[in-house]
Amino acid sequence: MTAQRYGRAFAQAYDVFWNGFSTRFAPVIHSFVSEVGERKLLDLCCGTGQFARYFLEKGWAVTGLDLSRDMLRIADRRNDDFAAGGGWRSIRADAKDFRDIGAFPVVTSLFDALNHLDLESDLGSCFASTYDALCDSGIFIFDLNTKKGLKEWACFEVDDEDDLLVVKRGDFSEESGKAWLHLSGFSRVGSGGWERFKESFYNTWFRTERVVDLLKGAGFRSVELRKGDRSFAIVDEPEEEGRLFFVARK
Repeated sequence: MTAQRYGRAFAQAYDVFWNGFSTRFAPVIHSFVSEVGERKLLDLCCGTGQFARYFLEKGWAVTGLDLSRDMLRIADRRNDDFAAGGGWRSIRADAKDFRDIGAFPVVTSLFDALNHLDLESDLGSCFASTYDALCDSGIFIFDLNTKKGLKEWACFEVDDEDDLLVVKRGDFSEESGKAWLHLSGFSRVGSGGWERFKESFYNTWFRTERVVDLLKGAGFRSVELRKGDRSFAIVDEPEEEGRLFFVARK
């Protein structure tokens, strides 16, 4: 499958309806990495920049990397006040293969962004690129939906706001190991018009033990599994969780 790029309508829907996750977890992760010496962060698959905004306001320099031009346009508008002083910069690149963007003590990837990769080999390539982008003893924090979490994608929902109407239909295929979300609806354009859109995207189920193997194969010396809630507690039974955070140390 080709890389998922997420156009203007999806970027708008993401920013309106799904910004809560990044906002909710930003304080948790900020507290976890607060002892890092240099306050410099790379946010992979940064989306529309809500998570980055929290760190910028705490005095961090943040680089946001995403493949979607439309996501980055919103992120740049949101964080433009930090760009002139060098606090914020954005890079359009593929999370599974990026090079030569600097060295960071912390790399993050939030809201199951890496589930959007297609294959285990893509995930391994992402881990290799991330390892190279980390300073010595750097920390990589990301979350993934588990199989249990992806089964919950089976849904039919309607979200309605003044400028946006989104109908969501989701399903999970045991055979392919993928969950799909199909979006359709209308977004307001200009002062009075409406634009219809349809877009689909998927999450890939990656087995937890294979994710750990891929991280260690990329060179990470330790991997912790933590709960996908704000307790951020160590996990005993990973597959009983709907979402897991991985904390990998170089």
